[in-house]
Amino acid sequence: MGAFIIGLKATSGVRDELITSGLYRFSRNPQYLADMAILIGLGLLFASPWVWPVVIVGVAALALAPLAEEPWLCEQYGTKYRNYCAETRRYL
Repeated sequence: MGAFIIGLKATSGVRDELITSGLYRFSRNPQYLADMAILIGLGLLFASPWVWPVVIVGVAALALAPLAEEPWLCEQYGTKYRNYCAETRRYL
């Protein structure tokens, strides 16, 4: 859902308009949250201890991904992005 809101250009790294509406009103990273929920759900669905290392590594990678993106977003959108960060949590 989040990818549809911000568009293909923005999700591909092309500078576009900063989107702060829709799910982005509640979280700066709704796509990562959804992906984390999917991984956790798959871990529960498969009910196997063998899948949990993959789930843990995947969730950790998704949790850290915004830390790599945020400097670029700050550079691209400046004060507008910093204000958005001050008003909206990274995850929930």
